[in-house]
Amino acid sequence: MLMSGPARNKKGLDGQWTMDNEPIANDPVAAWPPQVVCLQFQVCLGRPEASLARLRELLAAAAPAPGTLVLLPELWAAGFSYPELAARAGQTPELLAALRELAGAGGLTLAGSLPEAAAGGGFYNTLFLVAATGVVASYRKQRLFAPMAEDRHFRPGGDPGPLAAPWGPTAALVCFDLRFPELATAQVDRGAELLLVSAQWPAVRREHWRILLQARAIENQIFVAACNTCGRIGETEFAGNSMIIAPDGTVLAEAGPGETAITAPLHRHRLQEARRLFTTRR
Repeated sequence: MLMSGPARNKKGLDGQWTMDNEPIANDPVAAWPPQVVCLQFQVCLGRPEASLARLRELLAAAAPAPGTLVLLPELWAAGFSYPELAARAGQTPELLAALRELAGAGGLTLAGSLPEAAAGGGFYNTLFLVAATGVVASYRKQRLFAPMAEDRHFRPGGDPGPLAAPWGPTAALVCFDLRFPELATAQVDRGAELLLVSAQWPAVRREHWRILLQARAIENQIFVAACNTCGRIGETEFAGNSMIIAPDGTVLAEAGPGETAITAPLHRHRLQEARRLFTTRR
């Protein structure tokens, strides 16, 4: 068991995740998040208990203030452990319950991707947004990365968002989605002012990662928070270099190649200032 206590998140008939209870009126995450934290750690392949323990350690060390948005890597619990994918997807409700517990204890919102069993068979690579009330929104990865055999093990998501976050529409991408600018733009056109990227991006394409993240910020005039994994997992060395970027492309915080937490405030005036002189939005 990953933790005690029943998970209160559930799926409706349409396969979407819902909450058992309504948002709390005085929930501190209901306003625009004052800051974001990216927890960059080496995902423990096939070992969700170890990954969850590392997440808890880094979160305790970062000690984020109530209201903070905490971003995690792609498939943060067990990575791309394909032989055990069904079992790992079966553990997702329990892992979401663990995130809910952490969110409730600290007044936080947490986001990161986990495998989700699809109603018609197969699996999605799904970014979940979790608050003290449970799963408040989710985004399913759209573009599957064939060199890592994702297209043979996962199904692509449908509606590309944005997430109905407590503070307002929020765009989301998972790793390879980052290379397709229209996925972010479609969500920004629907009101998103913040883009979350959860990834396992390899070190060999580190500069692509950095450039593409800044491009998504600049072209859409939005904040971007991107959390990557790091270290060697299986045969692949991952880049780290998690980033938080302002709407004008300024890098507010950037990690190195190792395990760490980075943080930066999300001041709305930076978005307004970026769009004051000219706007790329319709």
